[in-house]
Amino acid sequence: MLLGLIFLRGRRRQRPSLLPYAAVIAILVILAVVNGSWLSLLAVPFTVLIYELAMGDSWLAQLLGNKVFLLLGGASYAIYLLQEPVRSFVHFAITGSTELNTTKGGIDTFLSPVVLVLFSIGVFLLWEEPMRKWLRSWFRKHSGRKLSSV
Repeated sequence: MLLGLIFLRGRRRQRPSLLPYAAVIAILVILAVVNGSWLSLLAVPFTVLIYELAMGDSWLAQLLGNKVFLLLGGASYAIYLLQEPVRSFVHFAITGSTELNTTKGGIDTFLSPVVLVLFSIGVFLLWEEPMRKWLRSWFRKHSGRKLSSV
């Protein structure tokens, strides 16, 4: 929260910083070396990384801000929600079996993530975004009305 306040009240830098890259390296080192409850140390470099990405002046921030990554970020909730049903569907469509055997590495194991990402992008573009626009419009239109008492 402190970094968020600093970000909102702070001035923008004149030149890019190396901090986002140092934060990524620190995250990778902590993930490779640390175990157990010490993994909570990840909060520090992740906080620095988020702050630095919000500044938007690094190559990493520009990369993550491109249209492909923004689309994948928008579809990420659908990816989260649909991973099991899509994996089951792809497995059934290819093998004809309803039993998922995670130890075998069949073609369905490799095809499922591709189908999942493509399907999730479709859900995001054809359902989530139109519904979000409709809901915003509806709330704008009805925000002036008083709610009736129940």
